[in-house]
This record gives sequence, structure tokens and C-alpha cells, in this order.
Amino acid sequence: MTTGFDSLRGHFVSAMAHLKSGLKILRDLKVTSAEEENAIETNISPLFLRLSIQAILFIDTRPNPERVEMVTELAHVRSRNRAIPEKFESLEEARNCMNQVASSLFRMTYACDGDKSIIDQPMEAFDLFQRYAEENEGWNTAFERFMGAKSAALNSRELRGAALLKIHHMTAHIMSKMTPVAADPRPLAQAMNDPLIFSKFNDESRTIVSLCRSLVATEEQDIKNGKTSATFSSDLGVIGPLYYVCIRCQDLAIKDLAIALLERCPRREGMWDSESGVRMVREFWSIEKTHLLRDMNHERGKSETVPMCDILEMEFGDGMKWSWKLKDAMGIMTPIRHGRECGELAWR
Repeated sequence: MTTGFDSLRGHFVSAMAHLKSGLKILRDLKVTSAEEENAIETNISPLFLRLSIQAILFIDTRPNPERVEMVTELAHVRSRNRAIPEKFESLEEARNCMNQVASSLFRMTYACDGDKSIIDQPMEAFDLFQRYAEENEGWNTAFERFMGAKSAALNSRELRGAALLKIHHMTAHIMSKMTPVAADPRPLAQAMNDPLIFSKFNDESRTIVSLCRSLVATEEQDIKNGKTSATFSSDLGVIGPLYYVCIRCQDLAIKDLAIALLERCPRREGMWDSESGVRMVREFWSIEKTHLLRDMNHERGKSETVPMCDILEMEFGDGMKWSWKLKDAMGIMTPIRHGRECGELAWR
């Protein structure tokens, strides 16, 4: 609870300290009965997993030892999770399993070295990727079966929850498909940030935006009808996926729709807030445009695109604000990679 309150108040350093303490307690917790183990698997472990996933955005700005430490602690939480079933019995079960999928994704990314090709990554990364890919596909199958059997009985609130889960799955699906094949010789950071590959997922991005639009419109209608709508949440919602579409999608029309939705729904979700998201997106677009123009080969008129992950990194600075920082202080196009920092993280 303390972690959640600190996060919502913007006290991320304090929230991380509480989260780390909680993860260590969970790791060392000794159970004496099947009932205690079930309580941990059903209630405590999923809660810490959700809080850890929310914290990824902040963890990504920390020194590498802190990131490695968090992944190590996450592994202990992850080891308590159950296998994804053939069909979910409830939306809560689907949400907990979606968090498991996200956990595998983030752990895989932290295990990788952005300067090395996929074939040169540690074996742990391959194992995590295989688990993530299987879990992601298994989740979708179990979810579709659940919706086929139970959707008619879901109320309005539950249908919104189902739509949000589908949004998160599609975002995770794009991330999964960005992992290069073994024969790709490029550094992993470059391969996983290839605009040409992202352009293959415009349909998925369009669906994400469409589902988000439906959720935002429903909340706006609730407000018109006098119903109270929460402006903050301890869970991830639409901000992260919309931000991801704005940064990664290669279709300008879809990106414009995504940022328009971010501007329509002022809220905070975990460590995400829509106002900062809009600002970060517009700053990213401006820097991206400038560097793409500079990246032209003046002698031959050819383009040798340097990935944006070699140019920018996110940082958490004074006033508890997210901002972009040039990796090269001179602002030139020299590629400067910092290992895993170039990876796909926190739907950014």
C-alpha cells in the first residue's frame, strides 16, 4: 500500500525502496501450509508483480546494477506463478497471467546486451524469450476462449476490463514480434527498434487506438451522466499503450489519433501520467524529425538512419519529471549505445 501511495504522489524513489523491501520479504517468506502458499500465489504475488511492472518505467532510468537487482527479485516472484490455463475462468485470472507475460518480457530485455546481436545474447535471454513467446500466445488463446464462453454475461465494467486486457496483449504482441531472428547480425538495440519492422504492425496499432478510443469515450459519457470517473489508478491502463503507439507506430494518422486520445484523458496510471506522456511524445517527435534530416548523407543523398535509441534516453530529473536526454552531449549523430538501455521497455 505504501508503494502505491508513494507512486501516485510522484515519490518514485521512496516507492522503489518500499517495493524492494517487499520483494525481499516475499522472496524469504517461508510457508508452512498449502493454504498459505495458495494465499501467496493468489493474492500477494500478483500484487507485487503488478507493482513491479508499474515500476519498470522508473527502473529503466536507473544504473545497471539496480536494474539487475530488480530482475533478480522479480525472478523470485515469477517462480511462484502458475501455468497459463487453456481457458481463463475470470478476468482477474486473465489479468494476473497478463502480468506474468509482461514480467517475462521485461526480464528478457534486462538480460540482453543491446550492443550484441541476438545470437550472442546469454542463454538466459533465449530461455526467457521462449517462455515469453509461448505465454503470450497461450494467454491470447485462453482469453479468446473465456470471452467466447462468458462475454454475454459480463457487465459494462467487466467489458471495459476485457477491452483493456486486449489492448495490453496487442501491445505485448508487437514487442514480441520485434525480437530479431537468429540470423540477424545487427546489434539487438538496432534490430528491436527498426522502423521498417514496426511498419508491419500498423493494423495492430490501429486496433489499440480504436479500443482505447472506445474506453475513453465511455468514461466521458459516464462523466456527462454524473458518474464519478477516477483520474488516477495504481494499475496500468491506456496511457502506456497510447504512448507506445505514438513513439513506435509508423503511420502518422494513427499516431495523431493516439496523441489526441492522450490529450483527452488527463489521468495518472501507476508511474504514467497523460500530461507528461503528451509532452514526451511531442518532444520525441521534434528531436526525431531534426535528426532524420541531419542523418541524410550530404555527398550522395543517401540515408543511413541511426536508430533513435542511439540518440536519446529517458531520464527522471528534478521536480519528479520525465525528460529526454541526448546520449551524445554535442547532439550529433554518432551512435552511442549503452547496452540494454536501447531495448524495448515499459511500452516506450
